[in-house]
Amino acid sequence: MKRLTLAMSVAGAAFGAALMTGTIARAEVPELSPEQTEHAKNIYFQRCAGCHGVLRKGATGKPLTTDITPEPGFDFLVAVLKHSGEAIGFSGLSRVQLEPHLPRDAVEIGWRLSARHWGNGYATEAGAALIRQAFTVLSLKEILSIAVHDNRRVLSVMRKIGMQPHPFSDFDHPQIPETHPHLKRHVVYRLRAAEWRAQQARHIES
Repeated sequence: MKRLTLAMSVAGAAFGAALMTGTIARAEVPELSPEQTEHAKNIYFQRCAGCHGVLRKGATGKPLTTDITPEPGFDFLVAVLKHSGEAIGFSGLSRVQLEPHLPRDAVEIGWRLSARHWGNGYATEAGAALIRQAFTVLSLKEILSIAVHDNRRVLSVMRKIGMQPHPFSDFDHPQIPETHPHLKRHVVYRLRAAEWRAQQARHIES
């Protein structure tokens, strides 16, 4: 990516990983303050798993075994501006469990940025990079994105990164309370790997 780095959280940085396995860019992790470093070291000590998934001697937390850690490639990463090191939000891929509204283990692409950084194309840049990761590194067949039906900014980003509306899949989100009826209706956008590759081929030809 040209302007952004997608880095892991403070806890992730403590585990020595600047980015997810096979991520978009191998850019450096923003430097942590002494306080952040100490906090991360404490998390690492309390949650460190040994080679066989056992706790480090003296640790009090749960071991970081595969049943409680994120699946590689499926996590939300901190979006950081390369030129300043400022964290401006997050973006990532995740498996969503919203049956029967969405297929089981469907993969969603999502993002949230600080309002003062809206309109600069950062969400589009991160989204395009994550789509490339989804189809070339993770070998997914399809990804989707959902949003409140009238969230024009998010819908615009979905279209810019090549996703298409799938109105037959639109639904009322079960986790939105009835006290907020204007937020219940969600639209679904999808993109299949074959469609993405066709888009990339057309872009190269043009």
